[in-house]
Amino acid sequence: MVTIMMLREAPTTSNSFIDGDDCPLLDEALQYAQRGWSVFPVYEAVSAGVCSCTEGVGCISVGKHPYTQQGFKVATTDEAIIRDWWAKWPKANIGIATGKESGLVVIDVDPRNGGNESLRQLEEIHGELSSGLIVQTGGGGQHIYFTYPDKGIDLKIDNKLGVGIDIKADGGYVVAPPSLHASGKEYRRATSDSHTVVPSPMPEWLTDMILKPKPETVSLISIIGQIPKGARNTRLTSLAGTMRRRGLGTDELLPSLNAINESRGNPPLAEDEVESIARSVSRYPTVDEEPNRTDLGNAERLVHSHGK
Repeated sequence: MVTIMMLREAPTTSNSFIDGDDCPLLDEALQYAQRGWSVFPVYEAVSAGVCSCTEGVGCISVGKHPYTQQGFKVATTDEAIIRDWWAKWPKANIGIATGKESGLVVIDVDPRNGGNESLRQLEEIHGELSSGLIVQTGGGGQHIYFTYPDKGIDLKIDNKLGVGIDIKADGGYVVAPPSLHASGKEYRRATSDSHTVVPSPMPEWLTDMILKPKPETVSLISIIGQIPKGARNTRLTSLAGTMRRRGLGTDELLPSLNAINESRGNPPLAEDEVESIARSVSRYPTVDEEPNRTDLGNAERLVHSHGK
């Protein structure tokens, strides 16, 4: 039986040594840290569709973006820092940095974008994709937790297993129970509420699939030179426009841009900037949707409207 953790009212206090009994989110964050999982505070949903950030109802990432300026990059297991964060923001959602930082890889299945069907197709080929730790998100999806493969490999970027299935590894994060989702519902552990439950090792086929590069991305990387500081946003936007016109969807743009950014950015852009480019460009039509526009013209429009 799954026990749903209820979010209690947390006091607003400036005491950096706030007691976990008075702040359930702090208590959960500390327990994650004790497992070696680096955490950081994330803006919470104050009600369905409304974020606690200044954008409120206009926020496009309700309950999912960091309070801290550097986001997951400052995630920590340090108890004093964690206590200080949740003393300042006692109702903050809990973010867990994925990848080597916490020894975690998380498969994020989003049924609203076709994730359940993609998962079904994968499981028909490879067998059930399950783990000792599975989290049900407030939006009806699931986070399947695995331990980071101990093979001396790097899973540097977010990737995709298919439509509606994201892979959260190095350079990524997930929102953890009992945080509040944009729907107003809690994230909760589907397998157990006990902090003793452990993620399963990643299946061999899953590791191989994550590491296998997409042919179109490899082709682009091979012909793109180093992108210097000052030109990164413009160049990535232009490349995204070209890929979008060729028919790449949102689920394909981000991993492709991340791969180009990591290998050619000098230095690479921040992850959230690359995500912003992919999200912005994905709203534009493909060549089939608007055949009278040329690739060059559309790319130029994207650069002028989004580049900096």
